[in-house]
Amino acid sequence: MTTCELEASWTAVEATVRGYLHRRLGGDDATADDLIQEVFLRMRRGLEGLRAVSSLGPWVSRIARSVLIDHLRRQGRDVSMPGVMTAAPMEDADDRAAIAAFLKSEVDNLPAHEAAAIRLVDLHGVAPTAAAEQIGIGLPALKARLRRGRQHLRQAIDRCCVVALDARGRPTDCEPHRGTAGCPFCA
Repeated sequence: MTTCELEASWTAVEATVRGYLHRRLGGDDATADDLIQEVFLRMRRGLEGLRAVSSLGPWVSRIARSVLIDHLRRQGRDVSMPGVMTAAPMEDADDRAAIAAFLKSEVDNLPAHEAAAIRLVDLHGVAPTAAAEQIGIGLPALKARLRRGRQHLRQAIDRCCVVALDARGRPTDCEPHRGTAGCPFCA
């Protein structure tokens, strides 16, 4: 693993943990920062016990949850935690169907050139070089369309709810923004 890959992995872990703690603490950034440091300390202490890199997500999730519970107990607060952060992707068929419908409608709302690139590469699994040839553009232009289209989709999701991602970028937890109703992810 290169230094850049390692840094990207740590950044992804920190973003996931930060999002989880931020939501559970009601937006208290200072406390979330303190607890993130505690999570990283516990990770450092227990790193030898990690059996496989593939179990990193669940391991970090357990540590973050444990740190949060310990913090809440020290404050004498209730530690029942509905919607506990998990590390597995959403596997319920209804969840997948709702997400697919939401994303399809958002892809349909993209500019036509971005939507075509997203459909070919991300939805139909066509290789980027083949997709560029099918559309009749160069590979750099296709990549730019994909990047912009993905950014627009991410913005649509962010307007709807807060999604926590694991180290591989898969959704692990989702909560609607306050005042958002009818979110297909969070319903």
